[in-house]
Amino acid sequence: MTKIAPTYHKTLQSKDLPPIRDNEQTIREVLSNIRTKTDSGDEEKLLTILDYDEIYEALMSMPNGKASGLDGIPTKLWKNLAIEYQKTAKNGGKEEDLPPNIIKLLLLVYNDIETHGVDPESNFAKGWMCPIYKKKDKTDIANYRPITVLNADYKTFTKALTIKLAPIALKLIHPDQAHIWQSHTPILYAPAHIA
Repeated sequence: MTKIAPTYHKTLQSKDLPPIRDNEQTIREVLSNIRTKTDSGDEEKLLTILDYDEIYEALMSMPNGKASGLDGIPTKLWKNLAIEYQKTAKNGGKEEDLPPNIIKLLLLVYNDIETHGVDPESNFAKGWMCPIYKKKDKTDIANYRPITVLNADYKTFTKALTIKLAPIALKLIHPDQAHIWQSHTPILYAPAHIA
């Protein structure tokens, strides 16, 4: 199964795709027909790096109890670290008594990634594919659906980027499509930054 699943899904995803040069032409044609554009304020917002509150909001909106990625760190641990830092700082804890400010550390990492990209030596964006049996013949790999289990810090990063993109995407997406985005837009939390 461990050899069959990756081969099957890699082949499935690339099956019947046109050559890359044809895709590039198609993409140019589609983009040239888009009438809705972003305004300068939207473009400026998208060009800014993530901030403390965006990362806090993303982390707190993540569900608990999901499978851990390759690093084995569950989302609940990241949340607990962030909450404990806030409580201790709010109660006037001394600098040496404060737990690590995990949001500040994630901010440094995420902004480095936005500026320089993911280090090819890191496992930050790596996950493991887990085939989930759905129906019919258990010996046929086509009857399994893959899920990819990713690290919580990676999922938090992508959630923060989604939060930043969502309001702008709603302006660009046709109203018939927008309800999908609205139903997946995370609940907004009050700013979390503690100086």
